[in-house]
Amino acid sequence: MTVNLAIRTGGGGARRRGRVVDLRPTFTPGDLYRDAITIDGKQTIVREPDGIHLNEEGSSVAADLVLQAVDKDFDY
Repeated sequence: MTVNLAIRTGGGGARRRGRVVDLRPTFTPGDLYRDAITIDGKQTIVREPDGIHLNEEGSSVAADLVLQAVDKDFDY
């Protein structure tokens, strides 16, 4: 909670030095916990059994979202 607040408010100048990619809409839409999301039309587990960390499928989705954000910063 404290880390999220610091990121949102730019604690330590982080916002000036980097991009914040909000993964909540994908992994916790409506701020409701989900252990599975729809990927390619089917429900897929995206979290490790601890319920916190992303598994391989979830990490792949997160990486795609980060790369999409990075692409916005560069002209090819």
